[in-house]
Amino acid sequence: MSYGIKYKVPFKTVSEIACEIQIAEKGYVGGSVELTPGSVPFTISYQQGDLLSPIRSSGATIQVFGSDYLQDLYSSDPQGIKVTLLRNGLVYWIGFLTPDTFSQDFSSPSFIYDLECVSAFSTLKYKEFDLTDDFVTFWDIVNQAKTLTGYQDIYATNSVKAEFTDYFNLKIASANFYDELGEAMTYYEVLEQIATFAGCCWTPYEDDLYFLDYQAIRSGYNSYTKIVGSSVSNVTLQDLKEVKNYKGTG
Repeated sequence: MSYGIKYKVPFKTVSEIACEIQIAEKGYVGGSVELTPGSVPFTISYQQGDLLSPIRSSGATIQVFGSDYLQDLYSSDPQGIKVTLLRNGLVYWIGFLTPDTFSQDFSSPSFIYDLECVSAFSTLKYKEFDLTDDFVTFWDIVNQAKTLTGYQDIYATNSVKAEFTDYFNLKIASANFYDELGEAMTYYEVLEQIATFAGCCWTPYEDDLYFLDYQAIRSGYNSYTKIVGSSVSNVTLQDLKEVKNYKGTG
């Protein structure tokens, strides 16, 4: 199902970086309306806690001036309203509005409207495992999760290997992802288990999905496999950045 952009919220950071929030509805066809941002247009909150947790996801809050017409942003579908933050025209964060958006107070004709969002990865909690082969590889599972969330490329650490093959080429019986009553696990739970057994962490960043080995990074090992569609290549990731004209945020 495709998404149509219903609202756009342009703004600039304190460092004068041009940004735009795109709010798209599943199945929507029509033009888009430009909204006025609040004083803090977009805030990302990253999961806090143990760095070695199997998943490090995030949430966000959009702040705009609005009126009761924004009630049309409610959807009971966890992936009904898609949110994309662009910085200089490039995707910086993707996620979905939560149903809690509908709990706003609409008694005032005009107000600051806070839209709560979760990362696209978090919506895998609502997607049940549905691969039908008796045995599936970890790559099969990850690629299906990528399709369900809309991430583009995958970066997987090369520090984790099976004895005779790539870790993600390992096959596992699909029955492992169903309980004794035949109820399927969610893709979120399945990816959590894959990361737990490998001692790694799934981390969405911009429009890509990373499988990070923080212990390897700490030891200076930064070799990764990059998967773009059916194309596979080895890359070295670097986390050193030159910061100029730092102004505090943005």
